[in-house]
This record gives sequence, structure tokens and C-alpha cells, in this order.
Amino acid sequence: MKRRLTKSTGVRAGRAGRKRKLRPATVRRKNLLLDQEKLDLLRGSLGVATDQEAVERVIDEAVIDRELIDATLALGGTLAGMVDVGRRR
Repeated sequence: MKRRLTKSTGVRAGRAGRKRKLRPATVRRKNLLLDQEKLDLLRGSLGVATDQEAVERVIDEAVIDRELIDATLALGGTLAGMVDVGRRR
């Protein structure tokens, strides 16, 4: 049975009348085993309320860093004194 998208609310009707938000097609559910103490420290340092927000922020920052490094190198710049931990080989 396919779930229907309701026009008025823009959410899918889930089981037992529960409604879930639609997510972009690129979002996938992942099950990860992570150290809860590290997540708690990360949440506190970022000032976010949930583990998901903390992980998403760190991923966003890593992607932005990678884009900045790539753009710097493409323009002939150097990364003197920097460690490029995400270098593609």
C-alpha cells in the first residue's frame, strides 16, 4: 500500500494517524553506532538540541571545508601549514 501525500499539510499520513514530514529524496535513514559521550560533548559545543543536528552540522562544515580547499587549490593557492585530512587520492 502506497502512502499518499496530503495536499493541505504537505505531509505523508503514517501508521495510526501519525504524520511524518517529507524529506528530500537524497536523505536516507542510517543506523550508526556512535559514542554517546562524544555526541553529548559535540551537542554542547555546537549549542544544538539533538544528536542529528550535531552530526548534520559537522557534515556540513566538512563539506564546506572541502569546497574551500578545492577552490583554493584550483586558483593556484597553497595550503602551507594546513593539514588536508580530506584529501582525495
